[in-house]
Amino acid sequence: MNTNGTEKETPNFTMFDVAEVLQLQLRDPKYCQALHEGLKLKEECENKNKNPEERIYREYSDGDIVQSLAQDGPLKWKHMLSFSLFIDGMKLFRTSKTGLTGAYLVNTILPLTDRFKCSNMIVVALIASDVDMPYNEFIDRVVTNIRVSLELKGVRIECPNNSSFTLGGLVTSVILDIKERDQVLRMNGGYYRCPHCYIYGTLFGKSLKFPPSPGVKARTNTSFRVDATIAEDEYDRPMRGLLGQSSLLKFDHFDPTRMVPIEVMHTFDLGIVPYFMRAWMGKLQLLSL
Repeated sequence: MNTNGTEKETPNFTMFDVAEVLQLQLRDPKYCQALHEGLKLKEECENKNKNPEERIYREYSDGDIVQSLAQDGPLKWKHMLSFSLFIDGMKLFRTSKTGLTGAYLVNTILPLTDRFKCSNMIVVALIASDVDMPYNEFIDRVVTNIRVSLELKGVRIECPNNSSFTLGGLVTSVILDIKERDQVLRMNGGYYRCPHCYIYGTLFGKSLKFPPSPGVKARTNTSFRVDATIAEDEYDRPMRGLLGQSSLLKFDHFDPTRMVPIEVMHTFDLGIVPYFMRAWMGKLQLLSL
């Protein structure tokens, strides 16, 4: 990963200047060639005329959403990139009580074959801490770093013909594990667990289950922000699963109900798939589902 740039260190926390790293990447001919190819693919975005409720997650993860947002109204910068923000952590050793958490950006305008090359990603921050570190202690600093670099100031690009322009960027998706998602979105993990709808969990024994419920009302960007604001003002109780305002809501054009996808590994591979496998093998009683 590209960790060049000025380091801003505090104990157990290292931040990298996003604008500086992006400028270094744009001096790499291979990166510029991949970016040029990606931009050509987006010129005729077939999704750009869709209404927000018609858009699917692929448009957010593949950068098409920038063209779609431009149809809704003028963006701050004429030249815009889109990024996915990944936040994940792991134990240093299996028995260790400390771990390493990273926050990094992936340029979703790049073709998929170039997108996840280490040199093309931007490490925003590295945090060494206890495994159960409260995410609100660092997420606001990560969001501020990205906003200042890409949304507020932009990155000044000097061209060979002595002209220049400002390149901006938007975070159009945030990828998190379920536990990290609850912390970053400030969801309390209670009976309302879904950031996308108002499905209410049912307690079976000691496990909270979410059986299919026809007609469940979907959350919207507006309703999510209203609930978060009420919870922030009330302090004493959550509002429909939210504890308060998430730092992610500071991102321009960010929609928490559409830009934080369902995390596949824990929800499916480590969640319902083992149940199906055990049921298929005849080793799971119906009442334990």
